[in-house]
Amino acid sequence: MDILYDNKYHLHLGFYEDNCDYESIAFKRQSKDIWDIFFDFKGYGIKNITPESELTLEPFGTRIFFIYNKGNRI
Repeated sequence: MDILYDNKYHLHLGFYEDNCDYESIAFKRQSKDIWDIFFDFKGYGIKNITPESELTLEPFGTRIFFIYNKGNRI
């Protein structure tokens, strides 16, 4: 099953302190009030500890978690 994302919405989530600059990107799903957060482990030279079966979206990386918007559930 392919997940489609709403092209109008995305967020950049980052940590920019202590000589560390890490950023992930979140995309809003079209079909549900859910945001998927992706992190580019390879781009930062960090070992990817997520399961190999987890969704990867090039060039943004691997989905590391998702959040529900407005208290909605799947």
